[in-house]
Amino acid sequence: MVAQLVMRRFPHLALALFASSLVPAQALVNPTAQSSSLVAIVTDPSLNRDSCGSARWGSRLLWTCRDSGLVSSGAQVTFFSSSASYSSLYANDTPVLSPVLAVQPTDLAYPSAYLLSGDNDDTSFYPVLLDECGTNQAGACGNGTRYAIWPNAPPLVVSSDSELELTAYTWIKRAVIAANLSSLVADPATSLYKLTGNDTQSALPSVAVVAEAFWVQGEFSYGNYGGLVVNSTAYLYAVSSAFKISLARVAVGSIEDRAAYEYYGTDGWVALASPPLVDDTTYHISAGAGGGQGTFYYAPEMGYVWLGQPGDSVDNAFYVALAPAPHGPWTDATLALTVPNGDGAGFGAYSMQAHPGISAGERVVYVTYTQHTTGLYETPMYRIEWA
Repeated sequence: MVAQLVMRRFPHLALALFASSLVPAQALVNPTAQSSSLVAIVTDPSLNRDSCGSARWGSRLLWTCRDSGLVSSGAQVTFFSSSASYSSLYANDTPVLSPVLAVQPTDLAYPSAYLLSGDNDDTSFYPVLLDECGTNQAGACGNGTRYAIWPNAPPLVVSSDSELELTAYTWIKRAVIAANLSSLVADPATSLYKLTGNDTQSALPSVAVVAEAFWVQGEFSYGNYGGLVVNSTAYLYAVSSAFKISLARVAVGSIEDRAAYEYYGTDGWVALASPPLVDDTTYHISAGAGGGQGTFYYAPEMGYVWLGQPGDSVDNAFYVALAPAPHGPWTDATLALTVPNGDGAGFGAYSMQAHPGISAGERVVYVTYTQHTTGLYETPMYRIEWA
């Protein structure tokens, strides 16, 4: 009874409490969608924002997004490199939906809106530091390049007492990009940010920089590709510019201590004097669908799940893979859902994300992606029920 109560009220804690209920690797078969439906557009009508993901934050969700800006008369009028918001859940952990507020932005005909709220004060949620061309909120440098301080994964929440302080971490690459979005440094250093707040405040969580170069250039950027918490241990994924994946683990109380990390390699879990470099094949693993953006999470009925987009693509599709443990062995990813493209040239659909912080049954998951339309971004939300 206690286990069922915790699962219903705090499904994100299933990772920590029930990680031992895994099925044997040979029994894992990727699920197929019994049904899928367009649920809503996820939106704060005052903002245009790219590539959003969510994490459970007490009784609600905390969303973080990449490039964002205020909207006036249908056009974006400001620009900052990241933003954050809250969204509400009912007592049964399903999303609180509202009527669509305005004329449909595209021909998707959204049935409802999932509203986001929170004052970003026209500044980047994750601070752009002074040596990241931080005299402006976009990280724009005078030579036509910019520091793209983009959260590629939602915050990793490591405490869950909504009555007291909530704590989360985010790892963000110090990426320098050209106007054509190409990266000028293949595997740059990675900053570690710490988020603190509580479940009742209307203000967005406070953000502090723990280390500007927690992972140095050439090392895997553990945590930047996603992560999950199991029995007070954080499992942190990384993907290189060559789409090689690696995995580290650390006790949640030692996340800020590089010396406390272990890395999964051909000899299992090992501690190292220095973290692996991206070209060290000893610490490459196979997971997901070749390094595409997605979400790692734990589902009691299925085991460990990756749900996202194939590597090095902007295919308008979600793929799914399973594993009995965070390091694998992972099944080959298979198609789960195809979604409509936007009309943005070359970037019609990307940043596929699952939202396990929303609970609607053990075989139901909500997903979003970024649909790039002319001049603006949209975030459609779908509900998948597995067969």
